Amino acid sequence: MKGSEVLKSVERQFPGTRVKLSRNFTPRQVALEFENLSRFHWGCKDPQISSPEPLFLDPEKGILAMRYVDGTILSRAVDLSAAALARFHRIFCWPEDEPITIDPTVLEEDLNQCIVENRERIDDCNLQLRVTPFFDFTSWNIMIEESGSKLYLIDFPRLNYVFTPHLDLARFRFGLELVKQFPPAKFLGINRWDADRLFDRFLAEYCRGWLGR
Repeated sequence: MKGSEVLKSVERQFPGTRVKLSRNFTPRQVALEFENLSRFHWGCKDPQISSPEPLFLDPEKGILAMRYVDGTILSRAVDLSAAALARFHRIFCWPEDEPITIDPTVLEEDLNQCIVENRERIDDCNLQLRVTPFFDFTSWNIMIEESGSKLYLIDFPRLNYVFTPHLDLARFRFGLELVKQFPPAKFLGINRWDADRLFDRFLAEYCRGWLGR
């Protein structure tokens, strides 16, 4: 069945609903993405933070369908994005003695090699929290309603690695460096002087999210 046919089929099952399809041709990965999307969608009880509603899964064809979110890519809703990451880590939390694992299929070999070589140092730093990283927690995977009242996370992890929250925090900070390279009018004025200030605010709100667990 072609993607357009799947889209029409799902929309018939959910009348009046706009549907977005996500394709991944590895059955295990698309099934896990659907599982993680569902876990966060139903597990996050914050009325201001959610994810698209999962609707349909065909892992053999690599198809995942979710309710369409009519919003804009996040650029300045720093407080909500930090709270969303804190809630994601609270839902996808592991015991503190869970060994750190790295997925060998991830192409970022330098990152993986660095982590493998420094596992003992990581433990020595007393980084006790263990979570499944969102991994690509950047503004391109965070959407906010036009009203600004609700935030949605998209593109959930397809593999359950175990790491400390610092991977996602660093990825968000790196994302700010990318965002500021785009025309300021498009991203509501983030410039080279704003990135540190925004991340400081993000980190403070993230910590408040954990303290309120």
